[in-house]
Amino acid sequence: MGTIDIERIDNKDIDLIKELWEALREHHKNQTDHFKQRFENLTFETRKKALLEKSEHGKLIIDIVKINTGKIIGYCVSSIDERLNGEIDSILVDEQFRGMKIGEELMARALKWFDENEVETRRIVVAQGNEKAFKFYEKFGFYHLFSTLQQKR
Repeated sequence: MGTIDIERIDNKDIDLIKELWEALREHHKNQTDHFKQRFENLTFETRKKALLEKSEHGKLIIDIVKINTGKIIGYCVSSIDERLNGEIDSILVDEQFRGMKIGEELMARALKWFDENEVETRRIVVAQGNEKAFKFYEKFGFYHLFSTLQQKR
């Protein structure tokens, strides 16, 4: 497999994560009990717009993970709003490369960035059906605080 590198990219290069983001959307669509249609209808362009809007009112970073072939096998998007609330907005490591501590490194980089920016409140929104991710996030001190119910229409 060779080397694995993590680099921070400019927000204008967000399209580099499109393929992996779409894999994450598909995962959420397959896991949810009630909101398959929502995930089917969610496009990368819509999500990209929302993320870039966050950068207009706060800060946004995108870290990508590349193997020596140049293929991107993971990413993490994190943001800080104007009130210094931090969020891990989206994170994914290709299934083929899980168990290699890549996700842990992405989380560590995001949390370090939060520390550097004196972020107090940090959160991650986990889609219904993806509760198995809780165990991973608990390693970093994230625990289930609320459950938001949304009417299915």
